[in-house]
Order: sequence, then C-alpha cells, then structure tokens
Amino acid sequence: MMHSTTSMLLMPNAGNIDDPMKATDTPIYWHIPKAGGSSVKRYYGCMELVVACQSGIIDGHDKGETIQVWRRGTKDYPGMKLVNVDTSTREGIDRAKRLGLVESGYADVIFSP
Repeated sequence: MMHSTTSMLLMPNAGNIDDPMKATDTPIYWHIPKAGGSSVKRYYGCMELVVACQSGIIDGHDKGETIQVWRRGTKDYPGMKLVNVDTSTREGIDRAKRLGLVESGYADVIFSP
C-alpha cells in the first residue's frame, strides 16, 4: 500500500478526530487535486483566516528566515492572508518545520497535497 509524503509526515502527529480540539491544534486540509480544495482555500481566505499553502511563497515571500503573515490582494480586492511557506512540497514542509510554522500559531489552516 502506498502512502503520500504528507500522510507519512503527519501520521506521528495526527490527533484523533473524536478528541475535542485544543487551542494549540492546527487543522490540516488534505488537498486532493480537482476535489474542491481551491474553492475551500478561497472560502477560508474570505473568512479572513490565515492559510498556509503553496501560494505563501509567491512574490519572493520564500526568502524570509522567520514565519510571517502577508496579504495577497489588490486595492479593490484585499485577498487572503498567507503564511510565507510552501506546504505542497517536501522541501517546503521541511522549511515550514524549521521556521516553526505550527508552533507560531499563525496558520488557521494548513493545505497540503
């Protein structure tokens, strides 16, 4: 049986869905291509939640050595708040871990394939 990289990385740290959520828990959205994940991401952005996903490193936001939240948008469309990490690749997940993404508490939800 094959497992994705994300599932193998998360297994030791995954909580039991039947347990009550703690303030320190960070939800992971397992983004399966063409299954509505992009729409869910936009929905969370409209709710003003901070999202960690592959979009977090565009426009040079992958250069920082600290976790930061930035807003991708325009004057007319404020866009979504993103954390400056890429949680769609093994390298990006390693960087997010090194920078302390989960411990920072900045991300309201993390998207990863």
